Amino acid sequence: MAPPSTTTTTTTTTTAAAAAAAATNNDAEPYILLLSLSISPLFSINYGSFITKLAGKGKVKRVKTHESAARILAPEQPAPSVILVTDPAILIPDNDEVLDPVIRYIREGGTCVLMGEVYCMVSMFGNNFFERAGLPWECAGNVLGKFVLNPSAVDPVGDDGLAGKLPQRYGRDAVFVKNVKPEEAWYLNEDEWVYQTSGKALGRAPVAMARVGREKLGYVGDAKAEGGSEDVVFAMCGLL
Repeated sequence: MAPPSTTTTTTTTTTAAAAAAAATNNDAEPYILLLSLSISPLFSINYGSFITKLAGKGKVKRVKTHESAARILAPEQPAPSVILVTDPAILIPDNDEVLDPVIRYIREGGTCVLMGEVYCMVSMFGNNFFERAGLPWECAGNVLGKFVLNPSAVDPVGDDGLAGKLPQRYGRDAVFVKNVKPEEAWYLNEDEWVYQTSGKALGRAPVAMARVGREKLGYVGDAKAEGGSEDVVFAMCGLL
């Protein structure tokens, strides 16, 4: 006879992963959670098109208070298929009641993407968030110029399936992160691309995605909303 479970902790800590898997399998409608804890009035203007398109891809729930976010992200609650962090509130220290559940969610099997207005405070508080997630990423400052797709990061197996759906070039202005591995950098600026292809990568990227535990954390540092960034976010979420 198999021994009984020794604790209830294992059941609790795997609830989020199990729920996330259930939400993305069996043709279930994706459950998309927007964390919008300090959103500006301009977000609806700049990202209205994105939100409209997102609503057509699944069940979207927007959370605007720390208390609601902590409650929805509790282990006993159904986990989202993906979390989109749309503003920088979660980056600020002392927001552990939201930050800790988000990090746990990623580690246990959920995808999270930092996008929208997050870039505004990456220079001040981004390093703290990335460190808590176990990543060496740090803010590399604002960079102007076109971003060039890095297909080997988007499609590691080399089939160009997802990369083929993304713009080869887009963007004008973004807050970059550094200490990014080549396989994590979805896009590079044109100068960075030259270094990358020559084997002398500088490790900076405006768009990156890295494994954290069982799933991945995405970062889209675009300072201006446009079609290219919308497609990138959808791709990171598995919704493109």
